[in-house]
Amino acid sequence: MTFLIDTEIQRRIAALIETAATQVIGQLASHGNEEGLTSALGNALMQRSINSNGLQVDFRYRQQNKITEEPHSGADGGFLVRVKTPDASIEKVALFQAKLLGGYDDVRTLSMSTADAERLKKQVTDMLKHTGESVAVFYTWKNIYVVDASDYSARNASRLPLSQKHRLITLGTYLGKWLPRCTKGDLNRDIVTKVKHVDGFKHGLSLDVISQRPSVSWEEDRAEDAWRQKGKSGKK
Repeated sequence: MTFLIDTEIQRRIAALIETAATQVIGQLASHGNEEGLTSALGNALMQRSINSNGLQVDFRYRQQNKITEEPHSGADGGFLVRVKTPDASIEKVALFQAKLLGGYDDVRTLSMSTADAERLKKQVTDMLKHTGESVAVFYTWKNIYVVDASDYSARNASRLPLSQKHRLITLGTYLGKWLPRCTKGDLNRDIVTKVKHVDGFKHGLSLDVISQRPSVSWEEDRAEDAWRQKGKSGKK
């Protein structure tokens, strides 16, 4: 097996995303809710690109109809990643549900109401019916974190969605490293089409990576494997 893009490219894309995330977090109070933050993140990413040394990276964002899309998917939207290399051309997606966690305490202690926790449980359950490549995205004062959606599909809804039992990664790692290479994302054409087109899902954040470098040999990423296993078990 091979990675689609090499480690250097992964790092560059991740750094680009982390810079955009820092900008959005700095204006957390101005955006009010998850929808405003997701729009701000999309716009911040669109202002950033890479076009040098045989590498082109571009972000696109669009907001769709809340009434006609979200109720059918459980998702706020989907990440769409297109990767083109001399020996591969792939489109893949992951669904996401975004939540804002207020407060300035340790992120591990940030909480949501029982009603919001139950709602998140239902939303991720609906997303997972479409694809196992689903995540929850949490906006906090410290960073934007991604957690495997299956963490929240258990019988008891969690009011502490970022507690120690959940394995956290940053948006930069997930969207910048894991999705663009071969190991994450759903290749199913039906899901890809829904994320790409109007009345598919509500939000779309797409990442286009065009590299003149060939794919590289597989290197095991233990952090990524542990993240997914954590989500499956929910007990480690």
